[in-house]
Amino acid sequence: MGKKILKFLLIGFFSILFIFMCLVALLWLIFPAEKDHLDDGVLTKNLEVNIDSYNKLITMFHEDKNMSVIDDTWMRPENGISNQRWEEYKKLLTKLDLDDGVRSCGGECVEFISTSKGLLEAGSTKGYRYKPKNPMSFKSEETVVDYKKINENWYIFYEVGR
Repeated sequence: MGKKILKFLLIGFFSILFIFMCLVALLWLIFPAEKDHLDDGVLTKNLEVNIDSYNKLITMFHEDKNMSVIDDTWMRPENGISNQRWEEYKKLLTKLDLDDGVRSCGGECVEFISTSKGLLEAGSTKGYRYKPKNPMSFKSEETVVDYKKINENWYIFYEVGR
């Protein structure tokens, strides 16, 4: 009788362990480890090396005036551009390693998101802003945004939600 109970307990233990490991693996696949934000020097160098690709993205984004967000997994508005056009964007986003794509920030301003960490309000985002309207650092109850000028039209931005 004791062997049956021991066998039952061992099977139960290893079954629970297996289920736990599967859940951990599934969560890791769904929510992969976040990349650290790149150093400003690395971002500046990346922009210099890839300026032609960034300028191409700016041109494309301004041509697609109705778009506010283009990422490799979604866009706003949905179906706002053809699949062929979206594939062009995805190739450039992958080449430039832009985790969260391109966003409009009003007027000529375009935001290129290099990395995002955390969840919405409590997260942080870092990347480039092309021609921001008022590139001065600011704080509000919800957000802190810092800018670092690269050249006349380009800034590194770092945004932290509170």
